[in-house]
Amino acid sequence: MRNMSLLFLLSASLIGCATEGSESSGPGGTGGGKADGDEGLHVVAKVTKLNDFSELKWPQAVDAHSEVDDKINAQLDFEAITGENFEETVRKGMSTTEEVFQGVSNTDFTVDGNVRNVLSLSISVETIYAYPDMHYSYLNFNSNTGAAVKITDILKESALPTIASRLDAVLQTRIATLKTEMAAEIMSGEISADQWDGLHVTAADLEQFSTTPEGITFHYDAGFPHVIQALEPDGEFAVTINDLDPAISPDGLWADEY
Repeated sequence: MRNMSLLFLLSASLIGCATEGSESSGPGGTGGGKADGDEGLHVVAKVTKLNDFSELKWPQAVDAHSEVDDKINAQLDFEAITGENFEETVRKGMSTTEEVFQGVSNTDFTVDGNVRNVLSLSISVETIYAYPDMHYSYLNFNSNTGAAVKITDILKESALPTIASRLDAVLQTRIATLKTEMAAEIMSGEISADQWDGLHVTAADLEQFSTTPEGITFHYDAGFPHVIQALEPDGEFAVTINDLDPAISPDGLWADEY
Protein backbone atom coordinates (compact mmCIF):
# COMPACT_ATOMS: atom_id res chain seq x y z
CA MET A 1 0.00 0.00 0.00
CA ARG A 2 1.06 3.60 -0.49
CA ASN A 3 2.49 5.29 2.60
CA MET A 4 0.07 8.18 2.93
CA SER A 5 -1.21 10.03 5.99
CA LEU A 6 -4.90 10.02 6.89
CA LEU A 7 -6.07 13.38 5.59
CA PHE A 8 -9.82 13.65 5.89
CA LEU A 9 -12.23 15.48 3.66
CA LEU A 10 -14.05 17.71 6.14
CA SER A 11 -17.10 18.55 4.10
CA ALA A 12 -20.36 16.68 4.71
CA SER A 13 -21.42 13.98 2.27
CA LEU A 14 -25.00 14.41 1.09
CA ILE A 15 -27.06 11.30 0.33
CA GLY A 16 -28.17 11.34 -3.28
CA CYS A 17 -31.56 10.45 -4.66
CA ALA A 18 -30.89 8.22 -7.66
CA THR A 19 -31.72 4.54 -7.61
CA GLU A 20 -30.94 1.85 -10.11
CA GLY A 21 -33.44 -0.18 -12.04
CA SER A 22 -37.17 -0.09 -12.58
CA GLU A 23 -40.16 0.30 -10.31
CA SER A 24 -43.15 -1.90 -9.52
CA SER A 25 -45.52 -2.59 -6.61
CA GLY A 26 -44.81 -4.13 -3.22
CA PRO A 27 -41.42 -4.32 -1.46
CA GLY A 28 -41.42 -8.09 -1.38
CA GLY A 29 -44.47 -9.06 -3.37
CA THR A 30 -45.37 -9.73 -6.97
CA GLY A 31 -43.36 -8.61 -9.96
CA GLY A 32 -39.72 -7.66 -10.26
CA GLY A 33 -38.29 -11.15 -10.58
CA LYS A 34 -34.73 -11.78 -11.64
CA ALA A 35 -33.93 -9.64 -14.62
CA ASP A 36 -32.52 -11.09 -17.81
CA GLY A 37 -29.23 -9.93 -19.28
CA ASP A 38 -25.69 -9.51 -17.99
CA GLU A 39 -26.10 -6.40 -15.83
CA GLY A 40 -24.91 -8.23 -12.74
CA LEU A 41 -25.94 -7.34 -9.20
CA HIS A 42 -28.03 -4.17 -9.14
CA VAL A 43 -31.00 -2.68 -7.29
CA VAL A 44 -34.52 -1.84 -8.39
CA ALA A 45 -37.22 0.11 -6.57
CA LYS A 46 -40.42 -1.63 -5.51
CA VAL A 47 -43.06 1.07 -4.99
CA THR A 48 -46.39 0.90 -3.18
CA LYS A 49 -48.40 4.10 -3.33
CA LEU A 50 -50.46 4.62 -0.17
CA ASN A 51 -52.20 7.90 -1.01
CA ASP A 52 -51.55 11.26 -2.66
CA PHE A 53 -48.88 12.10 -0.07
CA SER A 54 -47.27 8.80 0.84
CA GLU A 55 -45.52 5.90 -0.84
CA LEU A 56 -43.28 3.05 0.22
CA LYS A 57 -40.25 2.81 -2.05
CA TRP A 58 -38.21 -0.22 -1.08
CA PRO A 59 -34.96 -1.65 -2.49
CA GLN A 60 -34.80 -5.08 -4.09
CA ALA A 61 -31.52 -6.59 -5.20
CA VAL A 62 -31.49 -8.32 -8.59
CA ASP A 63 -28.88 -10.65 -10.05
CA ALA A 64 -29.95 -12.94 -12.88
CA HIS A 65 -26.94 -15.20 -12.58
CA SER A 66 -26.54 -15.94 -8.86
CA GLU A 67 -28.37 -16.34 -5.56
CA VAL A 68 -26.64 -13.31 -4.02
CA ASP A 69 -29.71 -11.16 -4.56
CA ASP A 70 -31.91 -13.61 -2.64
CA LYS A 71 -29.53 -13.49 0.32
CA ILE A 72 -29.49 -9.68 0.30
CA ASN A 73 -33.26 -9.38 -0.05
CA ALA A 74 -33.77 -11.67 2.94
CA GLN A 75 -31.98 -8.99 4.99
CA LEU A 76 -34.03 -6.15 3.51
CA ASP A 77 -37.04 -7.06 5.63
CA PHE A 78 -39.50 -4.17 5.97
CA GLU A 79 -40.56 -5.02 9.51
CA ALA A 80 -37.03 -5.65 10.76
CA ILE A 81 -35.88 -2.27 9.44
CA THR A 82 -38.93 -0.09 10.16
CA GLY A 83 -40.36 -1.89 13.18
CA GLU A 84 -43.78 -2.11 11.53
CA ASN A 85 -45.66 -4.75 9.56
CA PHE A 86 -45.81 -4.03 5.84
CA GLU A 87 -49.40 -5.19 5.26
CA GLU A 88 -50.67 -3.21 8.26
CA THR A 89 -48.79 -0.12 7.10
CA VAL A 90 -50.38 -0.40 3.65
CA ARG A 91 -53.84 -0.94 5.17
CA LYS A 92 -53.56 2.15 7.38
CA GLY A 93 -52.04 4.26 4.60
CA MET A 94 -54.80 3.43 2.14
CA SER A 95 -57.64 3.65 4.66
CA THR A 96 -60.12 6.52 4.30
CA THR A 97 -61.59 5.92 7.77
CA GLU A 98 -58.54 6.20 10.00
CA GLU A 99 -59.11 9.33 12.11
CA VAL A 100 -55.45 9.79 13.05
CA PHE A 101 -52.72 8.15 10.99
CA GLN A 102 -49.71 6.94 12.97
CA GLY A 103 -46.76 4.91 11.78
CA VAL A 104 -44.56 4.72 8.69
CA SER A 105 -45.77 7.21 6.08
CA ASN A 106 -42.95 7.17 3.50
CA THR A 107 -39.84 5.17 2.75
CA ASP A 108 -37.11 5.74 0.18
CA PHE A 109 -33.58 4.54 -0.48
CA THR A 110 -30.31 5.39 -2.16
CA VAL A 111 -27.69 3.13 -3.72
CA ASP A 112 -24.61 4.81 -2.27
CA GLY A 113 -22.14 2.46 -3.86
CA ASN A 114 -21.89 -0.81 -5.77
CA VAL A 115 -18.14 -1.09 -6.23
CA ARG A 116 -15.12 -2.83 -4.65
CA ASN A 117 -17.09 -5.93 -3.62
CA VAL A 118 -19.61 -3.96 -1.54
CA LEU A 119 -23.20 -2.88 -2.19
CA SER A 120 -24.22 -0.01 0.09
CA LEU A 121 -27.80 1.16 0.61
CA SER A 122 -29.26 3.99 2.69
CA ILE A 123 -32.92 3.58 3.59
CA SER A 124 -34.92 6.54 4.89
CA VAL A 125 -38.07 5.93 6.92
CA GLU A 126 -40.49 8.78 7.61
CA THR A 127 -42.85 8.24 10.53
CA ILE A 128 -45.76 10.11 12.08
CA TYR A 129 -46.51 9.71 15.78
CA ALA A 130 -46.66 12.70 18.14
CA TYR A 131 -44.70 14.53 15.42
CA PRO A 132 -43.13 13.69 12.04
CA ASP A 133 -39.68 12.13 12.20
CA MET A 134 -37.10 10.63 9.85
CA HIS A 135 -34.85 7.65 10.51
CA TYR A 136 -32.01 6.23 8.41
CA SER A 137 -30.61 2.72 8.10
CA TYR A 138 -27.23 2.18 6.46
CA LEU A 139 -26.82 -1.34 5.07
CA ASN A 140 -23.75 -2.86 3.45
CA PHE A 141 -23.55 -6.22 1.69
CA ASN A 142 -20.82 -8.37 0.22
CA SER A 143 -21.66 -8.30 -3.48
CA ASN A 144 -20.06 -11.73 -3.98
CA THR A 145 -21.82 -13.61 -1.15
CA GLY A 146 -24.72 -11.41 0.00
CA ALA A 147 -23.46 -11.37 3.60
CA ALA A 148 -23.72 -8.23 5.72
CA VAL A 149 -20.50 -6.20 5.76
CA LYS A 150 -18.93 -4.72 8.91
CA ILE A 151 -16.40 -1.91 8.85
CA THR A 152 -13.73 -4.42 9.94
CA ASP A 153 -14.40 -6.36 6.74
CA ILE A 154 -12.86 -3.37 4.94
CA LEU A 155 -10.58 -1.58 7.39
CA LYS A 156 -8.08 -2.80 9.99
CA GLU A 157 -9.63 -2.91 13.45
CA SER A 158 -6.44 -1.42 14.87
CA ALA A 159 -6.91 1.68 12.68
CA LEU A 160 -10.44 2.49 13.88
CA PRO A 161 -9.52 4.45 17.04
CA THR A 162 -7.27 6.75 15.01
CA ILE A 163 -9.95 7.33 12.39
CA ALA A 164 -12.55 7.98 15.10
CA SER A 165 -10.24 10.44 16.85
CA ARG A 166 -9.72 12.42 13.66
CA LEU A 167 -13.42 12.46 12.89
CA ASP A 168 -14.13 13.54 16.46
CA ALA A 169 -11.79 16.51 15.98
CA VAL A 170 -13.90 17.52 12.97
CA LEU A 171 -17.08 17.05 15.00
CA GLN A 172 -15.77 19.29 17.80
CA THR A 173 -14.95 21.98 15.23
CA ARG A 174 -18.51 21.79 13.91
CA ILE A 175 -19.86 22.03 17.47
CA ALA A 176 -17.68 25.09 18.14
CA THR A 177 -19.12 26.70 15.00
CA LEU A 178 -22.66 25.96 16.21
CA LYS A 179 -21.89 27.56 19.57
CA THR A 180 -20.58 30.67 17.83
CA GLU A 181 -23.68 30.88 15.65
CA MET A 182 -25.93 30.40 18.68
CA ALA A 183 -23.98 32.72 20.99
CA ALA A 184 -26.91 35.10 21.55
CA GLU A 185 -29.32 32.26 22.38
CA ILE A 186 -26.76 30.68 24.73
CA MET A 187 -26.17 34.01 26.47
CA SER A 188 -29.90 34.52 26.97
CA GLY A 189 -30.36 31.01 28.35
CA GLU A 190 -32.67 30.01 25.50
CA ILE A 191 -30.17 27.30 24.53
CA SER A 192 -28.03 25.33 26.96
CA ALA A 193 -24.31 25.51 26.17
CA ASP A 194 -23.60 22.08 27.63
CA GLN A 195 -25.98 20.07 25.44
CA TRP A 196 -23.13 19.21 23.06
CA ASP A 197 -20.66 18.20 25.80
CA GLY A 198 -21.23 14.46 25.55
CA LEU A 199 -20.90 14.22 21.78
CA HIS A 200 -17.82 12.32 20.60
CA VAL A 201 -17.09 10.00 17.70
CA THR A 202 -15.79 6.65 18.94
CA ALA A 203 -14.57 3.54 17.13
CA ALA A 204 -17.99 1.93 17.75
CA ASP A 205 -19.68 4.75 15.83
CA LEU A 206 -17.77 3.78 12.68
CA GLU A 207 -20.09 0.80 12.18
CA GLN A 208 -22.58 3.27 10.71
CA PHE A 209 -21.11 3.78 7.26
CA SER A 210 -21.72 3.71 3.52
CA THR A 211 -19.20 2.86 0.84
CA THR A 212 -19.14 5.16 -2.18
CA PRO A 213 -17.16 5.32 -5.43
CA GLU A 214 -15.00 7.95 -3.69
CA GLY A 215 -14.41 6.10 -0.40
CA ILE A 216 -16.44 5.75 2.80
CA THR A 217 -18.97 8.07 4.41
CA PHE A 218 -19.35 7.61 8.17
CA HIS A 219 -22.67 8.54 9.76
CA TYR A 220 -22.69 9.89 13.34
CA ASP A 221 -26.06 10.37 15.03
CA ALA A 222 -26.07 12.80 17.96
CA GLY A 223 -29.46 11.44 19.02
CA PHE A 224 -30.98 14.80 19.96
CA PRO A 225 -34.69 14.70 20.83
CA HIS A 226 -37.10 16.14 18.30
CA VAL A 227 -37.52 19.46 20.13
CA ILE A 228 -33.82 20.37 19.67
CA GLN A 229 -33.01 18.29 16.59
CA ALA A 230 -32.23 21.44 14.63
CA LEU A 231 -29.21 21.96 16.92
CA GLU A 232 -27.55 18.66 16.01
CA PRO A 233 -24.08 19.05 14.49
CA ASP A 234 -23.54 17.65 11.01
CA GLY A 235 -22.67 13.98 11.49
CA GLU A 236 -21.71 13.06 7.92
CA PHE A 237 -17.99 12.47 7.35
CA ALA A 238 -16.78 11.64 3.84
CA VAL A 239 -13.32 10.10 3.66
CA THR A 240 -11.63 9.41 0.33
CA ILE A 241 -10.19 6.00 -0.51
CA ASN A 242 -6.73 7.54 -0.82
CA ASP A 243 -6.97 8.93 2.71
CA LEU A 244 -8.16 5.54 3.97
CA ASP A 245 -5.35 3.70 2.19
CA PRO A 246 -3.16 3.03 5.28
CA ALA A 247 -6.19 1.63 7.15
CA ILE A 248 -7.39 -0.81 4.48
CA SER A 249 -7.19 -4.41 5.67
CA PRO A 250 -4.85 -6.57 3.56
CA ASP A 251 -7.29 -9.46 4.05
CA GLY A 252 -10.47 -7.44 3.58
CA LEU A 253 -12.92 -6.76 0.77
CA TRP A 254 -10.91 -3.86 -0.59
CA ALA A 255 -7.55 -5.65 -0.54
CA ASP A 256 -7.67 -6.58 -4.22
CA GLU A 257 -8.01 -2.90 -5.17
CA TYR A 258 -4.35 -2.34 -4.38
